[in-house]
Amino acid sequence: MKEIENPWQNLPHLPPYVLPQDKEVVEAYNLNNINTTYKLRVDVMPVPFIGDVKNSEIVILLANPKFVDEWVEIERNHPIVREKYLKVFAHNSDFPFFCLDPSLKFGNEYGLGEKYWRDRLKDLNDYYNSEDEVLKKISVIQFNPYSSVNFKSTKKLSSQDYNFYLVRKAIERNAKIILARGKKLWLKNVPELQYYPYLTLKSHINTYLSKQNCPDLFKNSNNMKKNDSEGIQNFTVYPIRKNKDEDYDTLIISGSGRSFSNCKLEVSEGVAIFRSKSNEVEGVFSLNKFFIINDYS
Repeated sequence: MKEIENPWQNLPHLPPYVLPQDKEVVEAYNLNNINTTYKLRVDVMPVPFIGDVKNSEIVILLANPKFVDEWVEIERNHPIVREKYLKVFAHNSDFPFFCLDPSLKFGNEYGLGEKYWRDRLKDLNDYYNSEDEVLKKISVIQFNPYSSVNFKSTKKLSSQDYNFYLVRKAIERNAKIILARGKKLWLKNVPELQYYPYLTLKSHINTYLSKQNCPDLFKNSNNMKKNDSEGIQNFTVYPIRKNKDEDYDTLIISGSGRSFSNCKLEVSEGVAIFRSKSNEVEGVFSLNKFFIINDYS
């Protein structure tokens, strides 16, 4: 996969906080939404992602950051917030899930988004050794990085290509991807997700990663605590026999112990897909974690 340069390293350090390559689209959109709750707020820092997004085991996909009035004053009065954000966006932070960073409380009971995320992630504490470990395992990627009170899709932003790239990298490493909000938009713009065993929430309004709201995430809870991926770590595909009149293998056996009968192997960007004769997806695996032997094409 072609590497995409991180545009967020060039974010202005003072408002308006908008990337030069996004400016035209953002300004045109805001002209049509001046007095609405859909207006994109460039008086606060955008938040394209949170957490160690390059290595996290769990990736939550959302629509855009929720605008909160008090953030304007906090960012204005506390330069450390901008400094912390910029380090996260450059993948150079010692506390990438900054919403729970204890240094960002400023005398309040809760920091920036602290209560929101602590409530939504608390069930994961049962399956990892500590909250600190949870914060190393999880990340959030926003479809639109600019905040608003309510979400509405815009024309494509240039900066979105980098977030789409981060999702594709998450697919490559077999991360657990949760389509929490903006599902149709994510599937349209990252089509590889259509073939990937992503997870969803029972309620997209309440984005809690709880056993009730995201039961599939907790099905293999013992593996989660052991830091094992639910996906296949390494496996070999053995083509046993192919019908010369049809492009289907009679049997494919993987190192995971699973077998796929009468399946066709497709290779898309970043993933290998096993399809049945009825075109149903039987299995999806990260392309960089498998190899094929006995190639008889």
